[in-house]
Amino acid sequence: MTGRQAAPDGANICYGILSTTNRLLLRSLSVIRFFLNQSVTIILNLMTLVCNLNPQGVV
Repeated sequence: MTGRQAAPDGANICYGILSTTNRLLLRSLSVIRFFLNQSVTIILNLMTLVCNLNPQGVV
């Protein structure tokens, strides 16, 4: 027996849904951040490549 009183089932279900949603959000955010970093790196590399191919400057 623990000294803490168990929460009602409704609260447990609600907490479970919240924690699962939170975990999924954090995972998807890290994946999105990874893809954003990758795309930014690729764009910067492409811009550098274009500038190297065109010494007069793109603009």
